[in-house]
Amino acid sequence: MPARFPGGRGVARVAIAGLALSLLALAALAMASNLIMQRATSGVGRLNQISDEWGQVFQSLNAEQDAMRDYLRAGSDVGRKPLASTIGGGEQNLLWLAENGDADDRLVVAVILPAYRSYGRTLRQMIELGDDGASAQVQAQAGQADLAEQALRKQISAQMDRIRLETTGFLEEAEQQNDRLRATSLAMIGVVLLPLGLSAAVLLGYQRRIERQAEANRYQALHDPLTGLANRLLLHEQTDRAVREAARHQDRIGLLLIDLNRFKEVNDTLGHAVGDVLLQQVAERLKGAVRDSDTPARLGGDEFAVLLPRLSAPGDALLVGRRIAESFAEPIVLDDGQVLRTHGSIGISIFPTDAADASQLLQHADIAMYVAKRGRLGPTIYTASLEEPTLDGEPAAL
Repeated sequence: MPARFPGGRGVARVAIAGLALSLLALAALAMASNLIMQRATSGVGRLNQISDEWGQVFQSLNAEQDAMRDYLRAGSDVGRKPLASTIGGGEQNLLWLAENGDADDRLVVAVILPAYRSYGRTLRQMIELGDDGASAQVQAQAGQADLAEQALRKQISAQMDRIRLETTGFLEEAEQQNDRLRATSLAMIGVVLLPLGLSAAVLLGYQRRIERQAEANRYQALHDPLTGLANRLLLHEQTDRAVREAARHQDRIGLLLIDLNRFKEVNDTLGHAVGDVLLQQVAERLKGAVRDSDTPARLGGDEFAVLLPRLSAPGDALLVGRRIAESFAEPIVLDDGQVLRTHGSIGISIFPTDAADASQLLQHADIAMYVAKRGRLGPTIYTASLEEPTLDGEPAAL
């Protein structure tokens, strides 16, 4: 009579219990991974929104400074109204930050908002003195405004840098936690694999699910939800990496910053839904005008960028800028037959020709873009002369 294995039922119960416990453990790991990445995505989304508000304040400050310079060159009769209309443009953004920002943002706004209002009063006093013909006092007020603007610009830039570091920290911490979860999952697979092949198969399925979810959440954290392009954070990461590679291999890289002209009018007159369609169409044309190795990005609002690695010559970036401008010039036909036309102001900066690092590359592309926008020029490559007026008072441009 063959011997019976006395513990057969017990082994089966243990195997079933082990499978159930393994599944519960993996489910808990999957939920933990989802919670970690959802928390990171939510945190990054909030930080991106706060960064966009600080960016709007920064742009308002640029607009006020540009309008003041135009006013000083053109005189009170011509430049008064444009300057007056830009004063205080960033105050609503600062009030939003004071109400919705984190503790650090609120503390900084408490310092910046009175300084920003004082800066606006200085500009208004300059206009009043200009109306009275007191040219010497106008210049003195302009000097005070310049000092105030520089101080505000430094504080705002510091806030934007802080938010960028916090965003990177969010993602790194989430990635480290998921690494630990993946290691735990693999250890569990090793334990379960020998006694129960089915448990191993289930564990592998959960492992893949964790990784896919982590990758999906990371993609959402690094891409613009409306257009699918890289967002500001991913562009910074790619630019930092491209600059390091270019310095190592003595290559050139280019950065294009693109600002859509009169986009606010489309939103105000046709609605945000049409504005979103316009942004999506612009993103598609941007992807069609660059190489697969390039990185097109949406930085927020109507501002886009393209990172161009491994350029053969600086002129190649200008060719890409012209190709993008030509693609934007084609009319956009909506589903209801309505035709939209848009144009973009494009600024270009080249590493290492006119930028020593990623931050300077972005800064110089931004200067070139504002020169192109103010002068209604085509794609404009940064040169040091763009930051100085020419003999006729107009900014230099290529």
